[in-house]
Amino acid sequence: METTTQYRTATVQLNSLADLDQVVSQQFNLPLRPYSTDIRTSLELVVQANDRFKALLSSDKKSN
Repeated sequence: METTTQYRTATVQLNSLADLDQVVSQQFNLPLRPYSTDIRTSLELVVQANDRFKALLSSDKKSN
């Protein structure tokens, strides 16, 4: 798996779904939860990401 940030790309080896949950938790500064196997938790992650994206767009518009 390859993760990308604004400035760099890193390759991460995952050996289990628990490893994927750990990466998601670390990359998005979220509590460790079963994002890879629990549909409700996955949908909550999507909602949080969407809210953060909207906030980012809003702050960009205000700075311009």
